[in-house]
Amino acid sequence: MALLGLRPSDPLPEGGQRLTLSVRSGSGTAASWTGLFGPALEARYHVVLEPGSLNLWADAPILWQDPVHIIESTVTGEFCPVILEECAVGVAFRANKATPTYLEVLSPVHLRTRLNLSDGQPITVRLLPGSFLKAAV
Repeated sequence: MALLGLRPSDPLPEGGQRLTLSVRSGSGTAASWTGLFGPALEARYHVVLEPGSLNLWADAPILWQDPVHIIESTVTGEFCPVILEECAVGVAFRANKATPTYLEVLSPVHLRTRLNLSDGQPITVRLLPGSFLKAAV
């Protein structure tokens, strides 16, 4: 919720792209990405990311609206908030656009465990525009 500038008691925002995606195991690179971008996200949103990600795949390219760009070292990351199953919030991340059907979701909690997900399972998400990301005040 802190990623969206909301308190736990606030309602989730409306809108965004509603997608049904498939859960798959990743290649183990997420810890590198959270190590690289985690400090910047912690400074902006006061959240510490879990050193991993939830890997979600679509049947068609996913269009990102107005992603927030964060540059660390020589890598530019794009970030958009995502609401999972209307009960969890994460931030979708990509460092390149070569795989437009892939959604890598970072979060302060281990989403696979929190949402009781397994490989091949469908999950409904709402990918919000990057403009929904708010700097913590």
